[in-house]
Amino acid sequence: MATPAHPPLTPVAASSNIAAAGYDAANQQFAVQFKSGHIYTYSEVSPEVAERFQAADSKGRFFGEHVRQKFAGNKVTGDCPSCGDIGINGETCDDCGVSEYAQKPRG
Repeated sequence: MATPAHPPLTPVAASSNIAAAGYDAANQQFAVQFKSGHIYTYSEVSPEVAERFQAADSKGRFFGEHVRQKFAGNKVTGDCPSCGDIGINGETCDDCGVSEYAQKPRG
């Protein structure tokens, strides 16, 4: 069985930017899905930081101040070049089945 690209995500209520988040304590990996649909993972996040995120009144503010710039991040989603759907990089598009999801080059 393949290793999942990110921890299971749980919907986040009352956030204008974050749709869902998840944490894998065994691997100390934190994942956040933005309202855009894109998912990022962050390595070496302590259980205490993940718990504080869950308890925070403002998930977006906490994420920006305590996760985004303090831990190594990796974008695990990309766009389908054929139809524009968003999915896990390297997997075949769920919508059109024609192309693999891939990150767009910066520039």
